[in-house]
Amino acid sequence: MKSGINTRTQELVAIKIIMKKGDLWEKNRVNLTREIEILKVLRHPRIIEYKRVYEGKEHVYIVLALAGGGELFEKLRKDGPV
Repeated sequence: MKSGINTRTQELVAIKIIMKKGDLWEKNRVNLTREIEILKVLRHPRIIEYKRVYEGKEHVYIVLALAGGGELFEKLRKDGPV
């Protein structure tokens, strides 16, 4: 994940970057399409909000709302599951 900024709204976002080459891409393309379709319809306060998806020649970029507070893994390691 990378962080970015919407230049029109100045909103901070998270960007999930997926490479589109090799055997792994061919195996996971259907799962990625399904993940995007699910993210588009989910609306819940505990789920990161989907913003949009961009597809380039070599990568797919999924833009999501940025969750503050650092890495989820580190929070779970420190505080334990909720």
